[in-house]
Amino acid sequence: VRLLSTSDPTVRYAGQEIAAVAADDLPTAVAALQAIHVTYELLPVVTDPTLALHPDAPDIWAGHRGDAPIAAEGVSLPGSWQGNLRKARINVGGLFPSRAQSAYERADGAKMSASFYNTTQVHTAFEPHGAVAHWLPDGHLDVYISTQSVTLMHKEIAHHFDLSPDKVRVLAHYVGGGFGGKNTFNAEIVAAVALAKKAQAPVSVMATRAEELTVGGSRPGGRVDLQLATESNGNIAALKTHFYNEGGVAVATLKSALAGQGYEGGTRDLQDYDIVTNQPPGKPFRAPGGLAVCWAMEQAADQIAHERGVDPVTLRRGWSDNNELRRQLYDWVDSLPVWREREATGSQHGRYRRGVGVAFGQWIYAYDPATEVRLDVTPQGLTVTTATQDIGNGVRTTLARTVAEVFGLSPQAVTVVVGDSSDPHGPTAGGSRVTNSVFAPTREAAVLMRDRLFGLVAEAQDLKEATAVEGGIQHQNGMLPWAELWPQVAPQSVSIQRGIDKQLTQRIGHFVLTRIMGTDFTLGTGNAHGAVVVEVEVDTLLGKTRVQRIWENIAAGKIHVPDLARSQVYGGVAQGLGYALYEEKVIDPQTGHNLTHDLEEYRLVGIGDMPEVDVTFIEDEFEQAKGGGIGLAELAITPVPAAVANAVFNATGWRPLTNPIQPERLLMGLQAQEA
Repeated sequence: VRLLSTSDPTVRYAGQEIAAVAADDLPTAVAALQAIHVTYELLPVVTDPTLALHPDAPDIWAGHRGDAPIAAEGVSLPGSWQGNLRKARINVGGLFPSRAQSAYERADGAKMSASFYNTTQVHTAFEPHGAVAHWLPDGHLDVYISTQSVTLMHKEIAHHFDLSPDKVRVLAHYVGGGFGGKNTFNAEIVAAVALAKKAQAPVSVMATRAEELTVGGSRPGGRVDLQLATESNGNIAALKTHFYNEGGVAVATLKSALAGQGYEGGTRDLQDYDIVTNQPPGKPFRAPGGLAVCWAMEQAADQIAHERGVDPVTLRRGWSDNNELRRQLYDWVDSLPVWREREATGSQHGRYRRGVGVAFGQWIYAYDPATEVRLDVTPQGLTVTTATQDIGNGVRTTLARTVAEVFGLSPQAVTVVVGDSSDPHGPTAGGSRVTNSVFAPTREAAVLMRDRLFGLVAEAQDLKEATAVEGGIQHQNGMLPWAELWPQVAPQSVSIQRGIDKQLTQRIGHFVLTRIMGTDFTLGTGNAHGAVVVEVEVDTLLGKTRVQRIWENIAAGKIHVPDLARSQVYGGVAQGLGYALYEEKVIDPQTGHNLTHDLEEYRLVGIGDMPEVDVTFIEDEFEQAKGGGIGLAELAITPVPAAVANAVFNATGWRPLTNPIQPERLLMGLQAQEA
């Protein structure tokens, strides 16, 4: 099958999928691929973002700009094009962004002006992208996909192949990770479905590791030109951030809006640009845009504090006067001995130097109001069902424990069914919205079912002094366990839809977003906030930075499953350390081929790189949110790289503007500082 559009048959990056074959065995498939002869017309190539802006550079999306893929998760701003540069039409800094420059120049306090750089990080889920398609004799189509959204892929497949939705079923019973890279309708799905139709047999398409690291998805890199100025009292006078995002052939990476969150005050100029190059498209990656924003903003705040000679936490207090969660996080950092006892920045000498850094972050509250959870009782027991998928976020455990807690049972007594698009609508694993979408309706369904069963059995058996308690029904003559009760009642079913939060702002936001993004996503009121403190040891001879210990505190309301929440934090720390110190996708500038095409060349965090991680939660409830808690998976990673960078600065006096902080970058920085 041909995978390129006939209306636009242009290959824009090395590794782009153009055709697929199916065979009974691998040698035959390889031979078939080798038998395909493609005639190419060679076009000019530009892989370097700086060269892509040159007037003579090839216009990569000329005539097809509407086909450029979107690298952002969620809402993307409309833009205008000039060659390979796309500028967002909306400056989220306000109505008068041009005033920020003059406000910066007039400010009489400390100032920070620098360009921060972010290289490209690859999703690197351990299970690569893959799909198995099977056309049934009655014309129905089953597709097994490694995906983060069985519901979204169900819609996409039905639309792409012009099928009635009731003839398509998408299944993802187990998924080996995604991190945002498996939220899109990809070539492996098209190939599997089309080939299975031609072959009249099931077809499996799985990416190799080299293919996964090339086109499986990556966090867009880029540059941000930042200016931050304060008044003499330390308050923000002006903030200017111009993000030049590098998502290959993809556009609409939204970072400017995130840069405006967290800190108050000042005239603002917050602008997004995209520079298109002949590289594979970037995709949303856990906390999309958030790491690049924190990398710049939190280092800028740290630098301003250094210039003013004040504690970095003390400085930030004045920038977040009205935020109670931030105040609690600031108090927590101040209470840590490792923070209070840190050395003065740049005061150490010798080969090994210890540094302590802090960074803060925030993330939106998003949820899926269309989420529906069904709870069934049969003679075999309780079954909870929803069409979400478990990509490692532990939703199976959340569903089982929520039901079990209401009934006073072991979670093992509850059967969980997820990963099937034919079941009631469930949330996409993206935007930190799964747990806060499924928890409230699951608990409500469990309470309703418990009370219904209690009423049915107590009345039918004329139980005296009956009460629903942990494990069953307590009555005058003893205890009737739930396990004995299941066969005594007719099968029962309860379905609960989450719905939207009650606040007026929620209703307005839901009304607007459903017209932009559909019915399965809306923004809640309030953000989750987090703080990360990092202790590092820097080897100034070899340039190696070793993270000794990390403290992370997250304020996201009620923690429904504490051990899973801690696991999310550990995972966020690991990915954040990779972004800060190790991970960098490298492209051959001449050919555009990926040079980091396996897990030896592309350096991930290993078990020996992980420090001790102390996790704390502030569980002040988000009363506006059903269930009292919101998502934290993306917040867990957001401040980590910036805290590492600030710790390196504290240890050495050298400010790392580019990630990852690899040995050669650190050594060159120290040499330049000493020159």
